[in-house]
Amino acid sequence: MKRILLAMLVTGIANTGINDASATPELQGQYTLLASERWFENSAVPTEQQSYPAVAAEAEVFLFYDNSEWVFQPLIQYQPEDGSNWHGDLRQFLWRYYGETLTFNIGFQQFFWGSLETANPVNELNQWDMRTGLEKYDRLGMPAVTVSQLTDEGELTFIALPGFREREFLDPPSRPNYPFSVEGDSQYESSKESKRLDLALRWYGLVGESDVGLAAFSGIRRSPLVKQENGRYFPFYPLTHYIAADVSYASGNWLWKTEAMLGYEQKDDYQVLAAGAEYTLTGVFSSRWDLGLIAENYYDSRDAYTPGWWQNDLAVGMRLSANNTASSELKLLLAYDWKYHTQQAKLEFTTRLTEKLQLNVLGYGTEATPQDTGLLLLDDDNHLKITVKYYLPI
Repeated sequence: MKRILLAMLVTGIANTGINDASATPELQGQYTLLASERWFENSAVPTEQQSYPAVAAEAEVFLFYDNSEWVFQPLIQYQPEDGSNWHGDLRQFLWRYYGETLTFNIGFQQFFWGSLETANPVNELNQWDMRTGLEKYDRLGMPAVTVSQLTDEGELTFIALPGFREREFLDPPSRPNYPFSVEGDSQYESSKESKRLDLALRWYGLVGESDVGLAAFSGIRRSPLVKQENGRYFPFYPLTHYIAADVSYASGNWLWKTEAMLGYEQKDDYQVLAAGAEYTLTGVFSSRWDLGLIAENYYDSRDAYTPGWWQNDLAVGMRLSANNTASSELKLLLAYDWKYHTQQAKLEFTTRLTEKLQLNVLGYGTEATPQDTGLLLLDDDNHLKITVKYYLPI
């Protein structure tokens, strides 16, 4: 990984144009300070702990000049009640070059694919950051080289991922956590282990009135299987190869979404299909409020080997938007597993208190069964998280 960073720095510095008198660098971005508190319904074992405060700082810094830019997005977090206290990551640290139709990126990057509300099966390039949260945007930066070509039909992007990042499993008293410790050395299906070069291809564009993404990936699966040997649990990273599609289509008050995958993993084919819709009622109760009604269904033929916990689930919910200057929004989602009969509830609320101050509330409630291995992470860890964010422009 050090070689990757060195190559990125050498390439970027050689092309910055900082020493060129005609170059005029421009700095933009913002800093974010965060303070949060998590309250768990049940005490942790063996510490009997229920309260987990944390503070964090993030930055999004962009340095523009000529046809290129540097992007710097670090994160640092301190949790006094966590087992390891300090946590940091480079969400993004890259150099980007813009041509007339070509874009080149090298460095730590984040990718987001998908359109569904509850979960995104096709969003698999970045490793999940368990220390920062359970949300789909809580992902580690991945070292990558990308080349994108813009055409009249859309944008085609080639992605090379030369440095794999393992998932960091938490130890007690950190939460949420598995009911056992994952402490053994990681094992890989690939003989090159974490040094394997992963490759991806992504096309995104407009087809008729639909936003369409098509992708292919060959590499190490980001979500490991947790295996047991001689009484110890360890992560096993299989290889996965798949093609995927995500489509969204808006018509009137309706928004239709789908994500699908066909893949090969552990000497077996697999299929993933997730689809849903959201219908928005505007001006409910004769007010400026909008009410969105959400329904989504998820199927993954890998069953217990599914990344995450969306094997065969129905999710329904609602989104209430105030359409005010504070951008206040309340979202409630309820999920039910057709096979294991597990249930999950998720509550989100966000609003701006002032121009620079934002309040976020996030709650999870889970009723799992021993057969649903994907939800073991959240079993007995119902919690409410309140976060205050303060934004500072650069």
